[in-house]
Amino acid sequence: MKKALLSLVAVILSVSLIARADSIEDLPDLDPGSESGSAENQNPTPLPPPPPPPSEPSTPASEAGTLRISNVSRASGGTVYRISVRPGVVVQRVSIRVNAGKVLISGARVNTTPVRNLVSPDLLTAGAAMSSEYLNERVFTIDLRMEAYGGEADVTVLVSSDERWPELSLSDVFPPQPAPPGPGNPPPPSSAGRLRTGDAVVSIAGSKYYFGVVVGVYDNGQVQVRDNDDGKTYVRSSAVVFKKIECVTSKPMCSGDRVLSILSDSKGYTGTVIGAYTNGTVLVRDHDDGKSYLRNPQSVFKAIQCFDGKCTGDRVLSGPMTSDKFYFGSIIAVYDNGIFQVRDNDDGKSYFRNSKTVKKSIRCEKSKGICEGDRVMSGPMTNGAYYMGQVVGVYQGGIVAVRDNDDGKVYFRAPQYISKRVN
Repeated sequence: MKKALLSLVAVILSVSLIARADSIEDLPDLDPGSESGSAENQNPTPLPPPPPPPSEPSTPASEAGTLRISNVSRASGGTVYRISVRPGVVVQRVSIRVNAGKVLISGARVNTTPVRNLVSPDLLTAGAAMSSEYLNERVFTIDLRMEAYGGEADVTVLVSSDERWPELSLSDVFPPQPAPPGPGNPPPPSSAGRLRTGDAVVSIAGSKYYFGVVVGVYDNGQVQVRDNDDGKTYVRSSAVVFKKIECVTSKPMCSGDRVLSILSDSKGYTGTVIGAYTNGTVLVRDHDDGKSYLRNPQSVFKAIQCFDGKCTGDRVLSGPMTSDKFYFGSIIAVYDNGIFQVRDNDDGKSYFRNSKTVKKSIRCEKSKGICEGDRVMSGPMTNGAYYMGQVVGVYQGGIVAVRDNDDGKVYFRAPQYISKRVN
């Protein structure tokens, strides 16, 4: 029995792994003082991935803040039009106006977040317009799934921002994708015609997957494949031979993309996509051991620039994890399932953390006007005492880091326990 490269079991991962993300709790209310500390490696269960958009090109940008997309596709199921927003600005609303034809908008996202109000169950006709909910989010990409009816349609997208007029451009188009072939959804016999001699493939024999190359395709639905592991040739049905392609068919992920894989052991593994196959699987080369693994795309998440207003390079405070400790650090990677890779300042190691436990550094706390560098008085504490110190950090969620003068330690306190020195 020859040695298999990967087992089918390693490919088909349980969706229940993703569903456990709700068990990760947010930061609790702060007591008068919580001391900083160092953490052990944390690998939280990931948030559920955003709904994967399927996705095709159209017209370039017109003037700043608007983009006209003509010739909206009539393809059934809707085509996803990805719009780049440069520079990434804080957007209040996204609006759409139909210039000509009839169009159905069945999906809308900014970055990786679904947008309400822009999705309509009814056809929009020429002259109709609709706006999103109030967003107030820094936006880098907008995905719109649209389908024209009765002929091609023409729409204009408008982005409103208090910061500046952004430049919009159509960066990618994803046409609707058919269901990928697989054991439960085999392709018709004629699919063998899509394979060619020399194609890199993965094929199933028994419950194993084998990488190889096509050496012959026959009109009876059989394919002759030379496996890479032993160099031998085997005849297999075209229903279990899948061609290597550049991009995953179920989500916008292609060769060269940096990714995070969350496996059944709940651990995270960073890697790079080096290909995909027509049965919907993705091939990932892991960074830790340099080996390649065939994985279900639902367990693989793409690196993006920002999520939930927090971006790569931002200074952050993480915690609490399994204790009441908090940790200074910086974001070194963001993934589209809401998981952040954070490098902690105390030990220099990186940890995977849920978005809810990562708080971005901000300059000032608005309710009391407390800013980094301010000299403050903390208290009264539970013992009735007051402590003098200096603010060394202000974070989202009303968390203020104060270095006390008496012991030189940093404590995390809520604004209501802090008074700012005025002279």
